[in-house]
Amino acid sequence: MARVPRTKSSTGYYHVVLRGNNRSTLFFDNHDRITFLEYLGKQKDKNLVLIHAYCLMDNHVHILLQDTESNLPTAMRSLCTSYALYVNKKHQRTGHLFDNRYRSEAIDDDRYLFAALRYIHQNPVKAGICSNVEDYRWSSDKYYRNSDNTKFVSINILNFINKDKTVAVENYKQLMNVIENKDFLDIPDEQLTNTEIKNVITEELNKAGISDLKDGRNREKVAILVSSLHKNRGISIRNIASYLGVSKGFVQNLLKKLH
Repeated sequence: MARVPRTKSSTGYYHVVLRGNNRSTLFFDNHDRITFLEYLGKQKDKNLVLIHAYCLMDNHVHILLQDTESNLPTAMRSLCTSYALYVNKKHQRTGHLFDNRYRSEAIDDDRYLFAALRYIHQNPVKAGICSNVEDYRWSSDKYYRNSDNTKFVSINILNFINKDKTVAVENYKQLMNVIENKDFLDIPDEQLTNTEIKNVITEELNKAGISDLKDGRNREKVAILVSSLHKNRGISIRNIASYLGVSKGFVQNLLKKLH
């Protein structure tokens, strides 16, 4: 089947998502995350793309960038190839690290731009990893809050909010407190039926020898299991909670304990 041509952005802004092959883990430790960001930062000078935001999750990455020279494909190929070679060598693995094709969405107006920025920085909160946007270490949110130390991240979007940087930062913080409900390039459940999801969860519970989810002695096992189902199998927190017969908050609290 022929690939669908990518939509070209009239503004040069794109929301890009990189996914682990078969939803596998991209980052095995913090040094991996640091190394990925180093490679990402190099694309600014190497391929003339501006990085406006990013968020590193365990098995996928969100990036908001500006590509005015039509270098997006080259930049993503350079980034993914460099990082995959590093991971395969360090962790003595073989095969594809990333899904075959990165996903991108053109951003053509300011309203969409602000919504995408908010969505990317709120990703860890929606995943139940943290309670507040600013609590997550592996996103570019900190550069918008502390605009004097931005490394390779461009925070020019703040100028669209207000020309006064102090006012713009305060308005940005308020923006991050409003939940973004627009559907973007999300990472949904794998194409599993309800029965398949139930079977996967049941199988994993049996493997881990867990019979009572709320038994304190099983708490760590349950937390690890939930994390694996969510991050490695791509099953949403809502579905995990539903099939385990617990609340969504219970699942979110388990995930927080692992971070």
